[in-house]
Amino acid sequence: MTRSGLAEQKDSWVGTGRNQSVTGAQIRQALPDETLKQVADEAGVTTDQAATEIAQILPRVVDRLSPDGHLPDASLAGLVERQRF
Repeated sequence: MTRSGLAEQKDSWVGTGRNQSVTGAQIRQALPDETLKQVADEAGVTTDQAATEIAQILPRVVDRLSPDGHLPDASLAGLVERQRF
């Protein structure tokens, strides 16, 4: 996310304040095409639908994984970074 210009949004999800939203278009830019296509194929939806769904749930998921304002495990942080979040 940081490399895609969404550092402020990502930080809001990890932090303890209000979560900033992202759009499906922003998710499309942040994720590699092959990753988004794989997610869409596995879910049986279009890549646009997958991006929109990810945009809706990702802030909540990251927020719940970081209730104390930081990710709970360094390996999770590495996974997030490897996926270009």
